Amino acid sequence: MADCHLPRMRLTRLQWIVITLPEAAANKNAWFTWFLAQAPNLMVLSCKYISGAWFPPLFHVKHLDLTVKTQSAAVACGALACAEGLVTLRLAAEPLAGSIRVPELHLGCVDTLQTLVLDKIWPADLQLPECCNLGVYGAIFPSQGWDIAPEYFHMISLSTGQLVSRAFPDLFPRMCNLDTLIVYVPGAGDPRNLVSLEPLAHVRRLYLRGEKLYLKIPGRVSWVHLVVTCTSQEQLMLAFDDVHGFASTVHECCLSFASLRGAWLADLCSALSSKGVGWSTVSYSGTSTFQYPAVCRINSTDCICGACIECLERCLPDDRA
Repeated sequence: MADCHLPRMRLTRLQWIVITLPEAAANKNAWFTWFLAQAPNLMVLSCKYISGAWFPPLFHVKHLDLTVKTQSAAVACGALACAEGLVTLRLAAEPLAGSIRVPELHLGCVDTLQTLVLDKIWPADLQLPECCNLGVYGAIFPSQGWDIAPEYFHMISLSTGQLVSRAFPDLFPRMCNLDTLIVYVPGAGDPRNLVSLEPLAHVRRLYLRGEKLYLKIPGRVSWVHLVVTCTSQEQLMLAFDDVHGFASTVHECCLSFASLRGAWLADLCSALSSKGVGWSTVSYSGTSTFQYPAVCRINSTDCICGACIECLERCLPDDRA
């Protein structure tokens, strides 16, 4: 928990803080209200495990990363409607809560909001300002019942029993601003029946995880980054409609697997060599990782939501007090 006995002069200079509230403090919140009033330059606030029927005023915070308990989620969502000045907002359910449903989250008047990330928080009524990028974790598609234009969706992370369901071909192409798609699927296809990724070809960053993956890569894709992780000892198989076009279009690629089926990786390496692109392969504990270029910036373990404290630490200037 943050130390609320910092010197007042120090509080006035404070720009970043991460607070974890135990139950006792969460039910006695006067000190937190006082603390925020003493920190007028606070820009980044990460607060975990807010509980109780209370939420402090947020007049100057620009970046808020908030993890809430089930009983306080609705109160927090209601208070955020008045959080003018927010630029990024991440709302997450506590890890043991599962998904939390709340009546509403009205942020239409928060004109400064650029990024909203909902991590297993599902408002029945969601309102956003124009030009806000929406990211959702734990999504259940085709619909959450929101009256939200598909253009708002910027990032989606979901688990599905079927990689390309009947809903996907109609749903994802209408999300013309969808930049990042993260999908976990138990398995996709088999050696005689590969699953085409054509319905997912228009996103810029695609992350796939599954226990067995037999995938067909379409000739035209918009991917800049592609990460495919086979999480079991099953074989990974890719079939390219145009391997040379893939090597030209996809700037960064990371493939993790225990074993391969077919000679497709040799074909990809040949296409990369013809374009002067290097690659590398690393093996550890029975798993191999192939990536290009040889020095690849992709880290499959890094969060990419753009609004959590981890992402903010990477992308915001390090001028903390």
